[in-house]
Amino acid sequence: MQFRMLGPLEVLVNGRPVVLGGARQRATLGFLLLRVNRVVAVSELQDALWAFDEAPPTARKMLQNAVWGLRGLFSAELHPQESAAVVTQAPGYMLRVAPEQVDLHQFHRKVEEGRARLAAGPPEEAARLLGDALALWRGPALADLVETGIAWPGLAAVQSAKLDATEDYFEAQLACGRHHDVLADLASMVAGEPFRERSCGQLMLALYRCGRQVEALDAYSVLRSLLASDLGLEPSRELRFLQRSILSHDPALFPEGLPKSPEPRTEPRGKHPATGAAKPSRSTGAEAPDAAARPRRATVAEKSEPVAPSVGRPHRDAERRRVSLVLINSRFGTGIEQLDAAEIDNVLKAVAGTVQDKAESFGGAVELAIGPLSLAAFGMADSEDCEERAVRAALAVRDHVGAWAVQTSRTAVREPRPVLGLAVVTGEARVRGTQGDGGDPLSVFGSLVERCQTLLSSAMGGEIVVCDRTRRATDAAIVYRPAGGSPDDWQVEGVRGVSGRSAGDASSTCHDIELGLAQGLLEWSLRRRTTHLVTVLGDPGAGKSQFLEDLRGSSAAHREGAQWLISRVSASAGNDAMAVLRSMVSTLCRISPEDSPATVHGTLSEALHRWSDFEAERRWLSARLGAVLGLKSKESIGCGTVDALDGCQRFLTNVALREPLVLVFDDVHRAHDDVLDFIEGLASLPVPVPLFVIVTGRSELLRRRPEWGGGQRHTTFTLTSPSPSTGLRSANGPRPGGHRIGPSSDGRRAGYAAVSGVAGPTGFPC
Repeated sequence: MQFRMLGPLEVLVNGRPVVLGGARQRATLGFLLLRVNRVVAVSELQDALWAFDEAPPTARKMLQNAVWGLRGLFSAELHPQESAAVVTQAPGYMLRVAPEQVDLHQFHRKVEEGRARLAAGPPEEAARLLGDALALWRGPALADLVETGIAWPGLAAVQSAKLDATEDYFEAQLACGRHHDVLADLASMVAGEPFRERSCGQLMLALYRCGRQVEALDAYSVLRSLLASDLGLEPSRELRFLQRSILSHDPALFPEGLPKSPEPRTEPRGKHPATGAAKPSRSTGAEAPDAAARPRRATVAEKSEPVAPSVGRPHRDAERRRVSLVLINSRFGTGIEQLDAAEIDNVLKAVAGTVQDKAESFGGAVELAIGPLSLAAFGMADSEDCEERAVRAALAVRDHVGAWAVQTSRTAVREPRPVLGLAVVTGEARVRGTQGDGGDPLSVFGSLVERCQTLLSSAMGGEIVVCDRTRRATDAAIVYRPAGGSPDDWQVEGVRGVSGRSAGDASSTCHDIELGLAQGLLEWSLRRRTTHLVTVLGDPGAGKSQFLEDLRGSSAAHREGAQWLISRVSASAGNDAMAVLRSMVSTLCRISPEDSPATVHGTLSEALHRWSDFEAERRWLSARLGAVLGLKSKESIGCGTVDALDGCQRFLTNVALREPLVLVFDDVHRAHDDVLDFIEGLASLPVPVPLFVIVTGRSELLRRRPEWGGGQRHTTFTLTSPSPSTGLRSANGPRPGGHRIGPSSDGRRAGYAAVSGVAGPTGFPC
């Protein structure tokens, strides 16, 4: 019998979890585990289970029932080979169990061994032992009990012990010369625990050894400002000495005998497979004001659970791919010395949150976010159109943050006004990891990152500077002018067809007719609780990504408060029907690709309890969604593709019945026929559901499916590439069925709507 409390409370017998009963019984066991093999008074147990003056008159009887249930759980008749018991001993109870059966005691033992090795000799063995200790963590201690509002002092001590062990692990890794490997984890640790001077010093040292002296000194400045403003203190003498050593390039910071680490790499995103802790590549924070209606993930700085290091993970062989990188630096003008450190920190977190949001909407991902710098990558899994998607994401970030800064400056005189510098480069980079389940997520590293840093230095306030390769690949859609300096550097002026207006402004987009109708359809669908399918077709460069971005940023999207889920059909995943839906299901259930199967199963079960009211339905959904998520349970293995897609449809319907949903399927011309059937099925649900489905793709979708969307509540837009001579965009290609938008016969722009069946006075289906 094993007791696992470093994460959600679990009791395992022969490796299989045991049902622990209700919340009161679980809390009783959790508190006894914190005092294992020690007597806990009845009064102390009551205080732990009920808040002050909230204990009911029957509290003692309820506690006795909980203890009776635990005794039955550990009875020798049920588990004759196990040795655990809850015994009565005045003035209360004691959980008697061998220490090696409790993961918290295993953690403390491994940490003690690791510290002894670190003090005695070579650091490699210490790093391994400390890494093994941290790998026991699956989340915050007794995470399921903490979610119910429990806040025992003993839990704070356990979390503090983990922080100390994490810093010991970093020290061992730095002594081994692995500063590149722990850099991202250190940055996340400092973001989550900004007042811990030891980890800040370790981050400074790692940054310096990676050749990033300026960022190392910035980390010191941030901590000093926090200490001065919040506590009225100065950094410790050791930290001040480290700062002076960095300024003077003291050779002692990088001893000659220090082992050299592998080539620099950006840490993968997601969660650590053993700990379940968030990886640091998404160091985001407060949203900009107009993003308040959108759901967002918890930020690194907001999470009470510190990020555990990436330990014990084999590196996959890297391969070279064409990718586009966007590097963004947030700068402040004069007067910054008058601002509070908290104000600056909030703005930096808001910018990082915007970068993550916009990058994901254009099919990219944030690779790293440290202080004022954010790095987003495009083309990691699919290089098609990565250059244009990267530039459009950079435009969207710049315009969004610029508008937000103007808005906030009107309401707060002392509010910082960030000005962004942005650089976009394209080239062959080394990409490590795999797409989908198993192994490390994709991460990029190599000289292309350094090229992006160099280019960023030439980007003045508010400018987007790109390399010549990016310019040549996107010249049909983006307007450039020479940036000065190097002939290979170009500055972005805007999107072709948008004269003197912001490329990210939905009200000024050149696809105004199509966008206006799509906004109306979105609002109508969600308010009337009616499913609707919109198809956006166009060749590369036609502006499909910008169209989606404008629609998502429209007032209709915010007013209805819908949750947006985006799934891109990559070239490698086109024939995998499960992969297309996996990201949507994972997002709704808050599952990371790096979660262990046991964690995935538990998280899925919790999600189904939120989204389904019936036990029979939850079991039915669990088997089918388990197949989508790659679980190997007996029930999931028996589910075929059609069964899994049916389960996804039911699940999405349940979610939409509780909150409006907008589902986006990008590049569906690559999708498997089963996925196309699934999407069309969403548009014809038999129950009224506020569900809006958007698909984008090339015109070859209609060659594959001439009857696409026929007979359903469906609208199709066909976007054309901009004309190099006029810079104008138009819409064409009317097709049978649903709404159509296209030009009139004489070539002038005109919009019309035709509906199969009965139409209302606005042209929308009734």
